[in-house]
Amino acid sequence: MKRLLLTSLLFSTSALAHNECNVHVDQQVSLENRVLTVRFADDQELKMNGQTVTLNGQTLSLTASQQADAQGYYQGFMHAAPATADIALDAIGLAGEAVAKAFGEISGEDSDLVEDISAEFNELRNEMHQRFYDDNGNVRFSFNDMDNGDFLGAEFEEEFEERIESVVERSVGGLLMAIGSQMLFGDGMDAFEARMEKFGEDMEKQMEARADQIELRANELCESLASVDEYETRLSESVDGLSELNVLTVTH
Repeated sequence: MKRLLLTSLLFSTSALAHNECNVHVDQQVSLENRVLTVRFADDQELKMNGQTVTLNGQTLSLTASQQADAQGYYQGFMHAAPATADIALDAIGLAGEAVAKAFGEISGEDSDLVEDISAEFNELRNEMHQRFYDDNGNVRFSFNDMDNGDFLGAEFEEEFEERIESVVERSVGGLLMAIGSQMLFGDGMDAFEARMEKFGEDMEKQMEARADQIELRANELCESLASVDEYETRLSESVDGLSELNVLTVTH
């Protein structure tokens, strides 16, 4: 039973927790309607749309090399945005499936308990989707959520964990009743415990492979952001007016 509960709960954030990439965001940067906006501490505003670069509404005149760096910078964020969103949504889906399977093994896959758990995770996933995508399917969110080494931000991780804990806490009563029923009308406590241990081992193997895939994608995202950081450094050093540009610091 212990293995079962640990397996179902730990997969909620394991794919991201072991990632050794540190992404620090020092300036506010957002993506909306395919326009990348960076706001500096002195209220200057840099905008990129893949074709032009403006600073406080004025189009910057760039050399071919600078334009290439600006394009790489913009495209890097355009890639990182959906990658971050998809990692978040897949992590939620994996956690929801793990918890639902664990509780379903005890109470039955068609039980109200499993339906409630599945509904809670579907709601959380929908909320995350609305946060990351607009009505037209375009990615939107602020990259200052990606601080302190967390790809998805401490706020996201905290909310994620709280929702999982809330689901489990609300389900404890039904879970205990299901366990009691299994022991009274099943093959006894020892058989029930053995079945749960075997189920936990099997599920851990299944979920670990999928969690590893999410972690691999998070590592690839880190590499992509490291390239964005390099483009940023070159732009800040070569373009007049962008010396304060320092959105990302990536270490890994």
